[in-house]
Amino acid sequence: MLKRVTILDPAINTIEMKYYRYASAGGLVTLRTVVEGAAYERLKHAVGDSDANVLTASDATVNTYGNTYVSNASGRMTSETLQGRGTTTFTLVVSDSGFANDVNSWKRKTVETLPDGSTNTVFTTNTGQALLKDFQSGSQHWLTFYQYDASARLISEATPSAVTSYTTVNPPANLGVVLNSTGLFRLTTYGASTTATTTTAGDVVNYVKSLQVKQGSAGTPVTVESTTYIAHTSTQLVGVTTYMPASRTVYENTDGTGARTTNYTYTWLIPPGTSTQSNHVESMTTAYPAVSTANNGSNVSTTTIQFSDKWSHPTWSKDEDGFIRMKAWDRLTGACTQSIVDVNTSVVSGAPSGWSTPSGGGLNLTTTNINDFLGRSTKLTDPANTITYIDRPHAGGPAGQAGEL
Repeated sequence: MLKRVTILDPAINTIEMKYYRYASAGGLVTLRTVVEGAAYERLKHAVGDSDANVLTASDATVNTYGNTYVSNASGRMTSETLQGRGTTTFTLVVSDSGFANDVNSWKRKTVETLPDGSTNTVFTTNTGQALLKDFQSGSQHWLTFYQYDASARLISEATPSAVTSYTTVNPPANLGVVLNSTGLFRLTTYGASTTATTTTAGDVVNYVKSLQVKQGSAGTPVTVESTTYIAHTSTQLVGVTTYMPASRTVYENTDGTGARTTNYTYTWLIPPGTSTQSNHVESMTTAYPAVSTANNGSNVSTTTIQFSDKWSHPTWSKDEDGFIRMKAWDRLTGACTQSIVDVNTSVVSGAPSGWSTPSGGGLNLTTTNINDFLGRSTKLTDPANTITYIDRPHAGGPAGQAGEL
């Protein structure tokens, strides 16, 4: 079993130590104690500043500095004691139904008793998906009931306001759930076939098509959100088709009218040394629905554009007013090394073709970061040229300090 972890930087300096101890429960090995970071250093100091002494220290000594856990004979955790937060004790009772596997039949019942005496009872299917959740506090129950289609996709969530009761003694496969005529139901529909092409937005089989709500079990579904997709096929050695959102429409009125549609268009990265498109998004243009002047808008649709590099880091972006932002990234650590708000394109090169600073812009508010080998900032220079140094200590050092110049 994993006993001790030493995290090093590329110069082989120790950054952090982690130490684990285990217990045996019902023939199973379970996690008992975790000591890490500054807690490990305090433990080490208490036993003579020796890593070797940590390994031989008594459980009582180690537990004084670590987080401890207790598990039952089934290997399930029953309590945890976290440094500075105290002990949380809970119990779990698990029972199986014996019913045949089905997407809408319960297979396992789990009852969790929380420290305040309240309980979480969850009935799950053979695939582990929740069929019914019952949170009980005192005599009050909050029931949430889920239903799935033949592909085990969620199609209905009956919220607590919509669930009256269920059979608690010897519950049948469907739990005998009683739904009412007034509560909130949330529904999800999926594409039955693929109609989206590379030029025409449409559905994609098994992709979410719409989100709906209805009032009561016999209520009429009202669409609150719908999504269409667009296809793109890479033109590299092997053509692979992917599907991206082409539009997202929300409906502002309770009868499903008042559509407000946001549209998305894309460009695709061409890998270096090739002339063929990949399925990696290079840029995404988002066109927002117009906001009327009655709602303090301009009554004109606005757009934003976001470019990304081949590692999916956001690089160049343009907001609704045409102002430009830029970010640069370290390839080794993935840390941001520079960000510029309101880019002045006469000073900064590399902007996407056709982009230029809008009238009244060009403040070039630049923040730079110098990062360590783990991508953590150690020196930050803000647009006002204020420099902040951040100490990133090795194990045994201070928790971290910052200073300004």
